[in-house]
Amino acid sequence: MAAERNGLEVVQAAMIYRPTPLEGDDGTRNWAWMFGQHWLSQIPAEQHRGFLQRVELVARPDLLRDTTSYAHDRRIRVQSRNI
Repeated sequence: MAAERNGLEVVQAAMIYRPTPLEGDDGTRNWAWMFGQHWLSQIPAEQHRGFLQRVELVARPDLLRDTTSYAHDRRIRVQSRNI
């Protein structure tokens, strides 16, 4: 494990589910813009808007709860000590 190779011993690790509200009518598009640069860099700039609209349309059923969309964020929290 990388931690041990760098002189650390992992004492505890946890994955924490943290749903994050995507605020506003363009919240899902903003999220996709922020985290989708790898995909956006693969297509011409004039196609970005259509791509982001498609992401929003496809993702909406999975992200929408009540009237708010949520990103399904997971955080990894690691506690370690020097070996």
